[in-house]
Order: sequence, then structure tokens, then C-alpha cells
Amino acid sequence: MKSLDEIIIYKDDNIVILNKPSSLLSQKDGTGEVSLEEYVQEYFHNTNARLINRLDKDTTGLIVFGLNESAIKYFNEVFSDHERVEKKYLVLVSGQVTEEGEVNAPIRKNFQKHKMVVCPEKNGGKSALTLYKPLQVFDDSTLLEVTLKTGRTHQIRVHMSYIRHHVIGDYKYGDFKINNKYKSEYGLKSQFLHSFSLKFNCLNKQYYYLNNKEFSCDMPGEFQTIIESKTK
Repeated sequence: MKSLDEIIIYKDDNIVILNKPSSLLSQKDGTGEVSLEEYVQEYFHNTNARLINRLDKDTTGLIVFGLNESAIKYFNEVFSDHERVEKKYLVLVSGQVTEEGEVNAPIRKNFQKHKMVVCPEKNGGKSALTLYKPLQVFDDSTLLEVTLKTGRTHQIRVHMSYIRHHVIGDYKYGDFKINNKYKSEYGLKSQFLHSFSLKFNCLNKQYYYLNNKEFSCDMPGEFQTIIESKTK
């Protein structure tokens, strides 16, 4: 992994925002792999630093850690209210998507399959809403800007699979044929899913200085190379 200095997007006494690389756990999961949370604790000499918004191991982009008890408690509440934080992602999906739209489909965990699935609320599904709009349309894929209005586990990956526009590089919910094509042609080994924009709204007086501030980060070079080659 790059040094933490290279991936810090913003920091103050309360929070730090990082551009998380791929293949790195957000927090410990019992496997023994070192997590980004542990790197943050070591860097700030602060064992109380805690993850606020988790990203999947192979998802890249903006991730937030709280550096004190008050900030951790408050920003956990903020991230549970999608009116106070706007999260946007860049996602390369299979097929051509020519119009913007939404996926409003409840999600729950299927313990037998060890994955999240779309399921009616009456059968245990929790409400999940994803908005998307095409940015660039290619012959076999589309680069989408995706906005989460809820924060369910694997929400983007599940919803894109549900509408048959699978996240490319996603071997859990995706299409193996196109995944293998992009692995062979571009060396893509993980899902093309990047959290690129984060904006806070309506924060209280203690954190007013973050109101309407938008934080962003570029896609990994690997992703940029794919997009550039597709646009030639």
C-alpha cells in the first residue's frame, strides 16, 4: 500500500478522509489481514480512531474515519441519514445504459448463498434506492455516476446485477464472461467501483465548517487506463 500521506484527501482534529486503494480491508475481519483502520490508528498514534463508512475490500475511493469519540458518534449518525451526506460513485457496468434511472428494490442477506439479494420487504428486505446516470457509453459497457440514497451492504453491486448491468470485475454478483474479457484485455482483477465524491449537508454547529464542502478523488490509474482505451 502507498503511505498514508499519499492517500489523505482531508484531515482535521475530528475526521480524516482517505482515498482507499483496492485490495485493502476497511477494518479487521478476523482473517489476520492488516486493515486501513489499523494503518490510521498507527499513523495518528490514536487507537481510538474508528471507521465511519465502510467500503468493500476491492472498492476504491473516499472513506472517512473519526478521530475522537464525539466525532465518531456524530458522523455515524450523519452517514445513516442520506440527507446529510451525498455519496457518489463511478461504476463501469456491462451493456449500454443510455438513460438515467433508479433502482428501488429492497435488499436482505441470503445466509445460504453468503450474499445479498433483492427481496420484498414483507420477506425481510430492507429498503434500498440507487440513482444512476450514464457518463460515457461504449460498445460493451457504460461508465455510470451512481448516487446512493440508502446504504445497504453491496447495494450498488446487487442493484446493478438486478437490472442486468453488472459491475465489471465483480466476481460475486457480476457476469463472469465480461469479467474474464476485461481481465484478459486490461488486467482488471477487481470490481470497477470507485467512491469519487462526498458532500456534507446540515451538520450541527460543532461541525458547521464542513457544511457544503465537497471532497473528491480521481479513479485509480488502472481504471483511467481502461476508460482512455475505450474512448480511442
